[in-house]
Amino acid sequence: MKKMSQNTVTALACLLALVPAAAAQAPARKLPEQAAARPASDAAQIRAQYRAVERAAVARDVDAIMRLYWHSPKLVAFDVVPPLQYTGWEAYRKDWSDFLASLADPITFEIRDLYVETAGTMAYARCITHIAGHYAKSGQPVEMLVRVSDVWRKHDGRWVIVHEHVSVPVDLGTARAILNAQP
Repeated sequence: MKKMSQNTVTALACLLALVPAAAAQAPARKLPEQAAARPASDAAQIRAQYRAVERAAVARDVDAIMRLYWHSPKLVAFDVVPPLQYTGWEAYRKDWSDFLASLADPITFEIRDLYVETAGTMAYARCITHIAGHYAKSGQPVEMLVRVSDVWRKHDGRWVIVHEHVSVPVDLGTARAILNAQP
């Protein structure tokens, strides 16, 4: 091994002396428990609300479901059942109540392919929702996949849905809804 020159040894010693000083000025790394203390991102908050509605629908908890929606007469929802649109929180709450009452226990309510995009105080989300069970009156099985698109707004520090559109594809030749269309 060749002998190091005096200049190389001096340069190396200077570099090694600078390492502790540089480390002291570097930003501290967050420990896992510190990272967990940070507030969830807006998109994560919205995703969590969708998971809450899955549980609330299975439990038939309309009040919990309706916490997702803007409590306003300006809320608008397009659902797969008439009328053409539901205007206002009270009208959409009744639609949810009627829907859940039409199904016997147990029911499946599963949100799939959820995508959320946020920008400031506005966001949109889309998903496919799988609903299955039996009709309460007839006992007939029901299974459907519905498309859901939501517009969210941060209102008083909380994300709420201000517009919802629920739909199913339609066979234009027969004018019949396709309740189990596959992607």
